[in-house]
Amino acid sequence: ILVVAYGLCRGAGVSKKNYQSMIIDPLTAYKHEIDCVHIIKNKVTNKDSELELIKFSTRDRVYFANEDTLSDYDLYEYSKKFRDKHSDNYLSNRHLINQLSKLYMATKLSNFYDYNVVILVRDDLCFDGRPINWSLIFYLVNFGPVVSKWFWNGGASERFVVATPSDAHKIATRKLLAKDSIKHFRCLNGEYLQKFMFDYYKMSPLAVSLRFCRVR
Repeated sequence: ILVVAYGLCRGAGVSKKNYQSMIIDPLTAYKHEIDCVHIIKNKVTNKDSELELIKFSTRDRVYFANEDTLSDYDLYEYSKKFRDKHSDNYLSNRHLINQLSKLYMATKLSNFYDYNVVILVRDDLCFDGRPINWSLIFYLVNFGPVVSKWFWNGGASERFVVATPSDAHKIATRKLLAKDSIKHFRCLNGEYLQKFMFDYYKMSPLAVSLRFCRVR
């Protein structure tokens, strides 16, 4: 199993501890072999300086990417031609593009097809205390990507996805569809892009009752 962690790296250590108990330990107990890849910016602010890397074993890898590589100026400027969906002077657009670039980079750094299942997870989440039904999820991925039934926000849930390597590769490279999604929805939004991507590839996501919050 490949776990790809990406995002704004603001989980303050809470996310790593939570992932250990909710993802890594249960899967290890089922005798699964797990590799983790965490992609973050190579420059963090003082506020971020104490954040922990999502790394659990010596096999796991952390990659540092520079701002220029992640920002995608062309896509960002294109998004500014449309409405500011989040009313924050397009700051959310910048953050989303940063995350999409990290996901895209993950497909270049790791061969998804070397694994049976790929888990794409934001690095700033905290799952609630109920155990995740991994047996059900691993059964369902044979029929489509598995997401949470929460946090769709008019599009499709995108903070946590479990999928086959083929589906995961399409999901992780959805930045390639960002301009078309922006043109369609008249704005840039993570959940809108996720829905656009699912529709584009004719994938049917399977939603399970899995709740989590973002750590700030």
